[in-house]
Amino acid sequence: MFYLCKVSDLVKVPATLFGNPLEDAVTMALREKYVGKVINEDIGIVLQVLDVQASEEGKIPIGQGVTYHEASFSLLTYRPLEREIVEGEVVAVEEYGIHVRIGPIEGVAHQSQLMDDYVDFDPRGGKYIGRNTKKTIERGDLVRARIITASVHEGDSSDVKVSLTLRQPGLGSLQWLAAEKQQVQAKGEQH
Repeated sequence: MFYLCKVSDLVKVPATLFGNPLEDAVTMALREKYVGKVINEDIGIVLQVLDVQASEEGKIPIGQGVTYHEASFSLLTYRPLEREIVEGEVVAVEEYGIHVRIGPIEGVAHQSQLMDDYVDFDPRGGKYIGRNTKKTIERGDLVRARIITASVHEGDSSDVKVSLTLRQPGLGSLQWLAAEKQQVQAKGEQH
């Protein structure tokens, strides 16, 4: 789920940014500090710093080539929630399952969670094939999945772990779902 959080902070502006307008310098310093990081497990990964308002008066510590400014700003964040329905792109197909890009993170779906069918891995084609349905999942496919578990810890966004399932009605490859919808509509028109 995406969040917009209001935050205040004392921002360290290094001397390398002194030639820029104050709000630009503070914005750059804030982006360096926050974007791509998990600063709090409850709000998730910081995607962007927005609406920066910095105090004109700064503090200059003795012997340091920096200034400190009070600033208020908004953080656009993403926190994966258990049972959340997400859409993403399959970015890797491995023998154990698939990796799905969900915005700023990757989730993993084990091969047993790919569809309501037994699946076989085709290493040459880099895809999974349903034994009975012949449905396939391969790199580049767009899928709808449900988050089974999400582990978010303070630090780098690469530390976020997400497990997915595609094994429920309404989940799976968007191509399958579109084909199923057309079949249902065609049956409805025949009656």
